[in-house]
Amino acid sequence: HDALPISMSGRVQVYLNRQLYEQIKNFLPVIAPETSIASYLSNIIAEHIELNIEEITQLYKERFSPPKI
Repeated sequence: HDALPISMSGRVQVYLNRQLYEQIKNFLPVIAPETSIASYLSNIIAEHIELNIEEITQLYKERFSPPKI
């Protein structure tokens, strides 16, 4: 699967479970040696949003739209 083009500028810090970090650190050099953990995770999140945008949008509308009177 091709990685999505994600810009790494304008980064923010997030925290990741240490066990998950260690697992990724161990396999990432094998599956994508030129990819950083930050890029790998950004690509996964971007793909998740892309694949689920309709449901995300619907949930957002249901939770944050003004009540219908």
